[in-house]
Amino acid sequence: MKYLSLVFLILTSALSLMASSIKGHVIDKQGEFIAGADCVCFSLPDSTFNNFALSDESGYFILDEPETDWYIVINSLGYNPFHISKREYLKLRETNLPINIVLDSKSSELQEVVVTANKGVMSMNNGIISFNNLNEITKERVISSAHEMLLALPLIYSIDGNNISLTGAPIGSVIYINGKQAQMDAATMIDYLKSIPPEMVQGIEIIYTPSPKWKTRSSVINVKLKQKAPFSFNGQVNASGTWKHTLNGHLGSSLFLGLPKLNINTGYYFKTGKSINKEVFLGRHTVGTDVTEVHNIDESKTQANTHNVFALFDYEVNKDNSLSINYNGQFSPKLNNNMHSENSVYGRYDSELRSDNWFNAVSINYSNKKGIETGIDYSHYSANMNQEIINNYMPENPALIGHSSQIVNRVKTYIDMNTPLKKGWSLSYGIAYELNRNNNRMTNIADDSNMTSDKVTTEITEHIATAYIGGQKSFLEGRLSVTAFLKGEIYRMDNYKKTQLLPSATITYIPSYSHIFQASYQSFRKYPSLWQRQDYKSYSNPYQLNEGNPTLKPATYNVASLLYLFKQKYTLSLSYYYTSDFFLTQSFQSKDALVLISKPYNIDYSSVFDLSLTIPINIGKVFFSNISVNASLEKFKSSNWHNLVFNKSKLGGGIMIDNTFTLSQKPKISINLTGMYKLPSLAGLWERGHAWLLNAGISGAFFNDNLTVSLDGFDLLQTLYPEKRIRLDKQWMNINDNYFSRYLSLNITYKFKGYKNKDIKSYDTSRYGFE
Repeated sequence: MKYLSLVFLILTSALSLMASSIKGHVIDKQGEFIAGADCVCFSLPDSTFNNFALSDESGYFILDEPETDWYIVINSLGYNPFHISKREYLKLRETNLPINIVLDSKSSELQEVVVTANKGVMSMNNGIISFNNLNEITKERVISSAHEMLLALPLIYSIDGNNISLTGAPIGSVIYINGKQAQMDAATMIDYLKSIPPEMVQGIEIIYTPSPKWKTRSSVINVKLKQKAPFSFNGQVNASGTWKHTLNGHLGSSLFLGLPKLNINTGYYFKTGKSINKEVFLGRHTVGTDVTEVHNIDESKTQANTHNVFALFDYEVNKDNSLSINYNGQFSPKLNNNMHSENSVYGRYDSELRSDNWFNAVSINYSNKKGIETGIDYSHYSANMNQEIINNYMPENPALIGHSSQIVNRVKTYIDMNTPLKKGWSLSYGIAYELNRNNNRMTNIADDSNMTSDKVTTEITEHIATAYIGGQKSFLEGRLSVTAFLKGEIYRMDNYKKTQLLPSATITYIPSYSHIFQASYQSFRKYPSLWQRQDYKSYSNPYQLNEGNPTLKPATYNVASLLYLFKQKYTLSLSYYYTSDFFLTQSFQSKDALVLISKPYNIDYSSVFDLSLTIPINIGKVFFSNISVNASLEKFKSSNWHNLVFNKSKLGGGIMIDNTFTLSQKPKISINLTGMYKLPSLAGLWERGHAWLLNAGISGAFFNDNLTVSLDGFDLLQTLYPEKRIRLDKQWMNINDNYFSRYLSLNITYKFKGYKNKDIKSYDTSRYGFE
């Protein structure tokens, strides 16, 4: 309470210090936004430097307005400088229209050849990396969606052509849309990005160390979308088929309606199909003084139908206030998994799982241009699962019949505020509260001497309250920027309570636009899923047992990183994180019986050093390549893991090269070729071998780029997933699951002219579901 009182005390005192500001957008004569433009304010009468800013990817800039007379100078590489006086600016502001500063191109002509300055690919402002080449990408390459645009950028890559990763992100990355959290579901988020035409992407931002207002622990990839005029009807349809030893289909559609003060966005996605997986296990299992060699082969087939529906209503109350209401529903009424197991000790067993999952969520959010944003979210999740295990040698009666269910109700509310102060200071602060009520039921009735019956009923109430405060200030004529935050967090689950202060800070130094440096630090806590903490047992077959751990504790992360951006193109990053009470789910060969136990445990710590280098290479308009090289040192240490001690470390690394060759511009046709090599690495106690990857594809854009067709092949040599093993004391295991990684995909996308912005509120489901 003392901490929250301090926040509101500072809020009250800060409001009296608010200062006026100079705002606008920098564009070229074609109306395209110019990112990274120098915006410098000088005080009169002696033209003394006052303050400085860079325009962001939308061309937007904001400067503090001096108390005396002033003028501003705006300049960007490849353009003539623009001067505007205080009097001229105030006349523009009186019109109540957007203030656009139009820059003229600077070029030199020689015998009909025009040479224009080459802009850098990236720029940095307020610690945020923005990409300046989005227009060039859409004009020169076959780009059918925001998803493909992301993959065309340096720093961003995908191994399987769908999931998106960020180079140098110490704790992984998460995708935001217009500054909103995008954690509803990873697969649905990818479908959403594939439904956005590239022309609608206004900008893409990278935030390696986000402040508390972003409400995430991971690095952020923020996709900012353009606004469209009212009275517009827009849409897009996409379909795909994937052959991964079985056929899978996907169909998605999006519709958008713009009215004078109301935007309505709706969408629907449907997926259906089967997936096949195979895992071969070889172990030397020690019980007492006896050593038994165990061979186990699992072959599973999963069939699922998944529906996703969303609707968003954005209402503009007035020019300074807006309100949004968002609904999202995800339904899997049919999800069946059939597994056949052959075990050298227990024989043959068949397992059938039938489940259904339902998720509904609604949110209401209010924002004010003066720097206030508040909202409340409610979500409801329910899942039911029925299991039947049959012993092939005694099929008359089921060896085990199981039923489990989970119901989660979650409420989140928050308020974030930002106050610009005098002399270039900016103050940010906010509070948030989250309530989770989790009800779990599990019943296993065993009729097999090798499995045990179990019944679990638990109810958990979880409270998470946070408050943060921080500030930002620029020095050295805007070339040095410092941001610092302190977040207080109170966590309570039943009788467990923990209070912690979590600091974060970012320092950005720009001696010149050829050299940009950023150093950052953050501390945060990560919580286990609601199901991991349950005291339960679940069998795949008599040898493989999954267990929960009620004593599992949250993990505390401390993350530091350094980033160097050279000539606005090349990046070098160094990161390190140290995680105390790191929790991982690891297989363990029981010392008392021939049972392989998979159970989450806290270990002493995990740490990772990572060094990454990214090099983009373009040759004219026909060849585009992104090269990523990294080296890492991983370490896992525990003083009591099933009464065993380990301290494992591994030096690893790899290289990935993504190449695009343009064969034709009219129509646009291109070939993509991606190769990757990865040194042996660790995954907890698992030691993984060398890994290779080869992807290839061809794509074309037709009918004024409204129709795109692509054919892609992934892991063509089927070498991505190496065999993994454990050698610790008497723990001896090998696993090979590299059987069905190769697949082909055909994608067709058709977009209608015009497209309406969709700012979808998303929901965090990362801790829902059965493990």
